[in-house]
Amino acid sequence: MTIAMSRIQKGTDTTAELQQIKGEVIKEIGAQNKGRPWLACFLVLLGFLIALGGTLAWAMAATGLVAIPGFSQFAYREPVPERVVLPGVPMETALDEQVTSALATRLQEGGGTLKDRAVVLSLDERSLTASLRTLLENSQNTTLDPASAQASIDPNAGITLFLPLARSPHKTALQISAIGRVEQGQLVFNLHDLRLGSLPVPDALTSFFLRPFLRGKIADANALLGSFVDIKEVEYGRGTVTVRGQFAVDIKTVEP
Repeated sequence: MTIAMSRIQKGTDTTAELQQIKGEVIKEIGAQNKGRPWLACFLVLLGFLIALGGTLAWAMAATGLVAIPGFSQFAYREPVPERVVLPGVPMETALDEQVTSALATRLQEGGGTLKDRAVVLSLDERSLTASLRTLLENSQNTTLDPASAQASIDPNAGITLFLPLARSPHKTALQISAIGRVEQGQLVFNLHDLRLGSLPVPDALTSFFLRPFLRGKIADANALLGSFVDIKEVEYGRGTVTVRGQFAVDIKTVEP
């Protein structure tokens, strides 16, 4: 690029001379780019593709599903549960024992009639972990590792499932958090956080992929509890979830 510029003479207005030079430079650049608009478009497109490729590489590296040199060491952190939960008494067994005990107590207090219908059921995260592992084992799922899966309960997060993947370059895991509420005597769960490795998954994708599966499992839980309990309230504590309601059946003892 050649631009003819006048020498700044001694004693002349320096500001005016600089403004003249600036105008000549801008004019020359404009003249050169005027005939090559494709170059600017190409550079913009190239920059967009580089940014898009970098974003996709970062997201894939953050999942831990693949190892990408230059990205994985910065984007990925091995997920770990808030605390380790060992399996305990399965959820189904724990519920059956509590319901049987509560019914026996209420019938005794009512002289053989179920007068007081109030019932409180409590499940701890060890019971949920045991049932979760059994569910994964019976499903013959080869993607997740049932032996390391666990469920934890927190007052703020609700129920969090920690599901390690069986095969991946890194020790990555799927983490799902949901809080249940009661609507017309039924449990309804809202997913509020899902992560794959270090990558937060958008709510839209969470609902699309997991809602059908969760709908079936929640329906099973509602069928189990709803057959004898009208649920009124759900409370979350550290390590436990408490369900309050009323027995939905009429029971009385029959004299011999």
